[in-house]
Amino acid sequence: MPTPVQIVNEKGQQLLLLWKAKKIDEILATAYAPDASIVDGDITYKGHVEIKKLFEKPQSSEDVPIPIDTTATSDDCVVQTLKGEYQGSAVVCKITWNKINGDWKITREDWS
Repeated sequence: MPTPVQIVNEKGQQLLLLWKAKKIDEILATAYAPDASIVDGDITYKGHVEIKKLFEKPQSSEDVPIPIDTTATSDDCVVQTLKGEYQGSAVVCKITWNKINGDWKITREDWS
């Protein structure tokens, strides 16, 4: 049976493929909790409707940070840290995945 970290890493790979294919609705349905939030500096996007608007803004599908650490903090919570570059600047993203109704979903992303 796969560990929570293995499951989250696999879901992360699926998410990357969906992102590159620009399948926003599928990304939201399969990876994000309905009340998920994305925090980018002073701006917070909460819920599928706001996150979808964010994802629909023009972005390069190549500007994707890579996971550098994935840690299970409990049986139903995994925190993933990603690093990358966006428009020439270094970025770090911490993603919190929680097990909800038997499935792993992103509940929060913090970008800096």
